[in-house]
Amino acid sequence: MMMGEFWQDIRFAGRSLSKAPGFALVVVLILGIGIGANVAMFSIIDATMIRPLPYPEPERLVLGRATFGGRVNPYASAFDYWDYRDFSTSFEQL
Repeated sequence: MMMGEFWQDIRFAGRSLSKAPGFALVVVLILGIGIGANVAMFSIIDATMIRPLPYPEPERLVLGRATFGGRVNPYASAFDYWDYRDFSTSFEQL
């Protein structure tokens, strides 16, 4: 009984949307944007939080940042990297 009512509702919705094509276009666009946003957010969360990082022992990875004059610089130059690699005694590998 429930499936019969469901299909009746689907047919009624289709007839109603066919009578107002502008409204149907808005409905399709809103659904597309909503579904696209959900897929994008899930993909980002899945890639960053759910799946493990593709490195051996990912729990040992660290993020290093340099400070200069109280300001944090999130980017390191190649020269900074070479200095860290050559003169650091705290890291196993860079």
